Amino acid sequence: MSGEQHSIVVDGVNGPWQQVINVGHFLRYSRGLYELIEADIQRGQGETQIAVPPTLTRSTMERLIRWIDRGVPHRDELTFLELLRLSTAVWHYKCDPGLFARLASIRREQIVPQSDLGVEAAGWTFIALVFGWRGDFEDASRQLICAFTIIDFVDGVPYFPARLRDAIVAARRRLLRSTFRFIKNDVMKYLRRGVSFNHISQSLHDKGIDITLTESEFVQGENNTTNLCPVRMLDILEEVALDRPQEGQPLESIPATEPASGSSTSGSGRETRQSTVSDSSGGATILTLRGDSGVNEGSIRRFVSSYLSRKRPKERERKQSSFWTRDDVGIFETITAELRGRIESRRLELFGGCGLDIIGFQDLRRERLLLVQAQGTA
Repeated sequence: MSGEQHSIVVDGVNGPWQQVINVGHFLRYSRGLYELIEADIQRGQGETQIAVPPTLTRSTMERLIRWIDRGVPHRDELTFLELLRLSTAVWHYKCDPGLFARLASIRREQIVPQSDLGVEAAGWTFIALVFGWRGDFEDASRQLICAFTIIDFVDGVPYFPARLRDAIVAARRRLLRSTFRFIKNDVMKYLRRGVSFNHISQSLHDKGIDITLTESEFVQGENNTTNLCPVRMLDILEEVALDRPQEGQPLESIPATEPASGSSTSGSGRETRQSTVSDSSGGATILTLRGDSGVNEGSIRRFVSSYLSRKRPKERERKQSSFWTRDDVGIFETITAELRGRIESRRLELFGGCGLDIIGFQDLRRERLLLVQAQGTA
């Protein structure tokens, strides 16, 4: 059958496009198209009608069919969108990506952004999956995990596989959790410096990061998982650290809340344990809860309120004045200098190795593509 002639007719708004093909080439390079052709041949038909899928264009279909029929692609100057559509067609019709690999690799070197992929990150993740580019796949998926929200990261990629999407969502949730833990633990270190802690925690809260929550509560919050990403969270912390209050500026106030005595249940349904800790500087008893990050998660607001109303005359006087003093501003600058010094190193620590490995998706590639030779280690 390798030399048998057959026609493919592609429907379009401007009329049909027809190509006489060598059936054997489609047997070799496209399992999906060959199955359509073979079914028509078995019915005694001399042509196969193909409707352009809504996710592709007629020009993409024409290019795919011509190149498969020739057994070698033209050296077309594909744009990013054209390369993405070609990759989508290869995936949809279960083609051999090796036929297009050289052209795709040349165009990748010419058009891929050198650092930040921006809105093209999802597309490059998918293209790398199709052509087995291991390093590109890891880098592009890392940017999806770190810098995109759950809603927007697959826009424009209609054939983004559900399994890959689920893996990115799961990795992103883990990174959201660890980033929240980092921010919370770092800010909690300054718990006993009430005025600065109050300002920082309130500023974070206003920007969508409520450090009075547990990790589970934060990650399960709908607004947090749809509107925040790990990169943005660290940007927010840095913005807060740079937002220096001015002497004489009114103090922030976080309303106190009274936790119930004994055991309690968090918003995530998990029982937490209460304990009391003595405040060595003022003799007050602080009620705390032990949450899933292993740090004091509980009555932060109550502690801040308690701190600002201690019996020492100087502290009581500052509470009554309700304005930032020079000492308050100095403490804030000391705290935020330490925070800023850790943010950049934390970026590298959190985000350096969070990309996905294409090796974990080789079975998916074998299912969707016609892999003649082992691929995926480039």
